[in-house]
Amino acid sequence: MTSAAGDPLDAPVNGTVAIRVDGLGKFYQMYDRPQDRLKQSIVPRIQRIVGREPSRYGRDFWALRDVSFQVTRGETVGIIGRNGSGKSTLLQMICGTLTPSVGSVEVNGRIAAMLELGSGFNPEFTGRDNVYMNAAVLGLDRREIDRRFPEIEAFAGIGDFIEQPVKTYSSGMAVRLAFAVSVCVEPDVLVVDEALAVGDMAFQQQCLQRLADLREAGTTILLVTHDIMLTRNYCSRVVYLDHGCVKAIGEAEAVGEMYLKDTLAAQHGPAQAASGIEWKSDSGKLRFGSSKGEITASSATVAGRVGSIFQQGDTIHVTVDARVDTDVRNPEVVVQLRDSRGYVLYGLATSPADLHVTPTENGRRVMAALNLVARLGPGEYSMSLGLVDRHGESVSTVLDKIVAALPFVVSTGPSTRSHGPVDLGAVWVAPSDRLHGPVGR
Repeated sequence: MTSAAGDPLDAPVNGTVAIRVDGLGKFYQMYDRPQDRLKQSIVPRIQRIVGREPSRYGRDFWALRDVSFQVTRGETVGIIGRNGSGKSTLLQMICGTLTPSVGSVEVNGRIAAMLELGSGFNPEFTGRDNVYMNAAVLGLDRREIDRRFPEIEAFAGIGDFIEQPVKTYSSGMAVRLAFAVSVCVEPDVLVVDEALAVGDMAFQQQCLQRLADLREAGTTILLVTHDIMLTRNYCSRVVYLDHGCVKAIGEAEAVGEMYLKDTLAAQHGPAQAASGIEWKSDSGKLRFGSSKGEITASSATVAGRVGSIFQQGDTIHVTVDARVDTDVRNPEVVVQLRDSRGYVLYGLATSPADLHVTPTENGRRVMAALNLVARLGPGEYSMSLGLVDRHGESVSTVLDKIVAALPFVVSTGPSTRSHGPVDLGAVWVAPSDRLHGPVGR
């Protein structure tokens, strides 16, 4: 098992173990022809009776293989990976709805899960009946369900449909009710498989707030998502699955960038594969790209002073110096401003007119500079730098990307009542009766 950078991962788990997965694997028999399935069910039995070695007419397909990790109580862990990587299979075995072929799973405490849209619901029962049935399965008695039902009903927010059969629900209504049951019964372990992808923005924010509340209350959360920003904001660690195997386990920022690199490498097929996007060594920083380009130097200065501590309102002068091969036709420099959780607050890419390009013996030198006003709240920030070859409006090849290449701190400026990661310079002004008119009668 390796970290995102490829070094041996040494991440001891402290505290009470909520989930322990050890050497977990699941395989299925695959057959080329329907008659082979029939032969496999009959012929080997006859061969065993007569003392012959049983024949095999199929082959094993491993949906998940040799997966091991631990989750401590109260920890929020994300699981990422492309479609078909084994995420849902893993969750089903953790929840006990699928039997492992090899390995073991240990879960300590009451577990609530949202594995599939409407899973566990009887479509002929009303929403109310399904709430009572699912809550009973989770171990609540009738009196406890009666006490919690108003909260579940309010959280789901489906109105009179709570008394209608679930088969009449839209997909959004079904996931609202399922999520409400899962989070309102206060489980020890909550497993969510892409449930937040369904529902409107208001409900998603409501769900995320409840996840944050559960996390603060000590609930262990296992979250499957394709949203890297979500894992950065809510997960302490991330498990990255690739073709049924663990490719990396580690800090959300590092593993998320690894997933992004692999996605970019596969996005454009042979053309992108030919560019050879690989990890690059850079004294511990996350860095990847092809050999056709490289950021050779960068700096962030204020009034000519190089530093990593700036004041609110300072104008930060950022310079990027790079080299590209001769066959890189449209080089582009990208700067991303991120907060301490890795969330992108702002990004800017160059146009051809913004670059200073000069020929060199082996290619071209590319230089870019920008001025960025630090309208930011006090805290830690960083600038990630990118160098790409632009092929079209939405298609590019990553030549070099350095995550958190220029970290810095914004110190407290003049006394202000603003809060948040950005300072937009808003000021209170005297209200105008002409604009708003009289209030009331």
